[in-house]
Amino acid sequence: MKRFDDREINAVTNVIKSGKLSRFFLSFYGGEQNQAFEVEVAEYLGVKHGIAVSNGTVSLEISLKALRIGKGDEVITTPLTFIATGTAILSVGAKPVFVDIDPQTLNIDPNKIEDVITKKTAAIIAVSLCGFPAALPHLYGICNDYGIYLIEDSAQALGAKIGDYKVGSYGDLSSFSFQETKQISTLGEGGAIITNDDRLADLCRNIRNHGNAYGSLNDIVCTNARLSEAAAAFGRVQLTKLDDFNNIQIENAEYFLSHLPNFLSSVYNFPIPNSLKPIYLLIPTIYHGKLSRDDFIEDLKGLGISLGLPGQNVGYYKKLLYDYPIFAKYRRKCPNAEWARDHILLWDVHRWNRTTEDLDRILKLLKSLA
Repeated sequence: MKRFDDREINAVTNVIKSGKLSRFFLSFYGGEQNQAFEVEVAEYLGVKHGIAVSNGTVSLEISLKALRIGKGDEVITTPLTFIATGTAILSVGAKPVFVDIDPQTLNIDPNKIEDVITKKTAAIIAVSLCGFPAALPHLYGICNDYGIYLIEDSAQALGAKIGDYKVGSYGDLSSFSFQETKQISTLGEGGAIITNDDRLADLCRNIRNHGNAYGSLNDIVCTNARLSEAAAAFGRVQLTKLDDFNNIQIENAEYFLSHLPNFLSSVYNFPIPNSLKPIYLLIPTIYHGKLSRDDFIEDLKGLGISLGLPGQNVGYYKKLLYDYPIFAKYRRKCPNAEWARDHILLWDVHRWNRTTEDLDRILKLLKSLA
C-alpha cells in the first residue's frame, strides 16, 4: 500500500487553488480543512474534541499550559522517551520527576508512581512507547485518587487500544504527533490535542492562537501553533488510510517477532491479552549477540537494513532523559530504563508497504550474521 498517492496530492492542490491557505485570521476555529480534520480525528478516537496544532511537541506544551501547570509543580513521567516529553515540562517551569519503567512494556511502571507523589505533584505524562499502550486504566485510577491530571503522550500510538477505548481517550488531555515518521502525517509536521473537556478544549484553542490574538488569556503565555489548511487536507486523506497502515504494521510485526534469530528476543515476553491492541510503530527487541550493539548496527547498515524511525537509523534511545545535561539535576535511579537503554534494538522493517517476502529476506540476512 502506497503511503502517499494522488489523493493527498489532489487534496493539497485543491487548497492551493482555492487560495485559502489559512483561515485563522478570519475564524477562531480556522478554516474548513482544519475544522473537518479536528472532527474526524476526534471521531476516530471516540472523544469530543480534537485541536489540530503545528507539531506534537507544542501539543504537550499547550496541554500543560491549559492545566495551569508551571513553576513549583512536579510532573511525573518516564525517562525512556523522546526528549520533547521532558522539554515540554521544563518549558512551563515545572519539575520533571522520573519514574522507572516496566521492562516488559518499556512504559512507566504504575506500581512505582505513588512513592514519588507529593503535594507538588500536578500531573502524570504517560507515554505509550513504540505504540504499546501504557497502563492507562491503572494510571487513570491513580490520578483520580490523588486529584492530579493525566496527560497522554500518544505520539507513537495512534490507533492502539485497550479494550474498547483507544489510546488518547483516557487523559484529561492527550497529545499526538503527525510528524513524517509517525503512522500518518500532516504534510511532514503536525500534531493534535485530544480531550473530552469542553473548557480545556476552548483553552487549548485559545493558547494555539495567541490567546485569540485579542488578549483574552492574559494569565497564560500563548503562541502560534496553528496548522495550515494544506496540512489539514493532507492529514484528512491520511486518516482514511490509518487502519490499513496499522493492520499491515501489526501483521508484519507479529510475523517478524515470531521468526527472530536466536540472538534477538522480543521485549514483550508475555501473553498479550486480546483486549490489548498495540500498533507497533517500532518493534523493540533485546539484543543478545556477541558483537557490541553498535558494531551489530554497522553490520546491518552494510546489509542495507535500517533501524529505528525512518531516516534516523539509530536503532535505540541512546540517552534517557536524565542523561541529557538539561535534566541532569532531576536524575533518579531507574535501573530498568537504564537496562533498556543499553540492550534494546528498535526496528522499523515492517511498516507501510512491506510484505512477508520483504521480511523473510531481512530475517535471512539477520540469520547470516549469527
